[in-house]
Amino acid sequence: MNQYFPHLLSPIRIGQQVYANRLEVAPMGGVEFTEDGQLWRERVYEGIDSRVSCGAAAFLLGETAVSETGGRGPHTYYGFRDLSPEHLAPYKEVSDYIHSFGCKVLIELCHVGEAKEDPGMPTWGPMEYTKANGIHVHGMTEADIAQCCADFADAAWFMKQAGYDGVLLHAGHGWLFHQFLSSRTNQRTDQYGGSIENRSRFSVEVMRAIREKCGKDFIIEARISG
Repeated sequence: MNQYFPHLLSPIRIGQQVYANRLEVAPMGGVEFTEDGQLWRERVYEGIDSRVSCGAAAFLLGETAVSETGGRGPHTYYGFRDLSPEHLAPYKEVSDYIHSFGCKVLIELCHVGEAKEDPGMPTWGPMEYTKANGIHVHGMTEADIAQCCADFADAAWFMKQAGYDGVLLHAGHGWLFHQFLSSRTNQRTDQYGGSIENRSRFSVEVMRAIREKCGKDFIIEARISG
């Protein structure tokens, strides 16, 4: 055992869950789909198999946008309000496979906000403006924020039904949570702007919505840029 990290391989309790050690596999690569809507097994399992056998207590799947306004790329699924077996099946297949290695499974939920670069889709952010490349950013209303909170909660509930132990909220890399947290990208004058407490409000409301919907046994992590 490394003298500087004496507890690294010891179990730890996270809420209602017990991790076998203090190691997690960081999110990189998510549950992706082919153009005809089928699970892209070759790509998904290649990303999992290259990392899952390291003995970490938890494995995190990557970037999973909760809505069309928050996603990018053609291989993403956004229908997280549909809890039919057909839609749960590919996500459950992946969580069951990772669980077979004896580790917890979490998935990273995100909304890219004004980082979205698709001119054919709405681009949302804390404030309304037009980017240098001509893409117009829709400044989110309080109704939009409430909808976004519901989108995150619904996606988290979907993942719980598909066997995931928790979710990781992507609050870094300049995406939507980060955009609300930063005074550079959030100069709102309502309850979501100004003080750090107000700029944090959106993040806190999302976490509360997930906790209320998914219960105390569901893990909620956050990835925050320094």
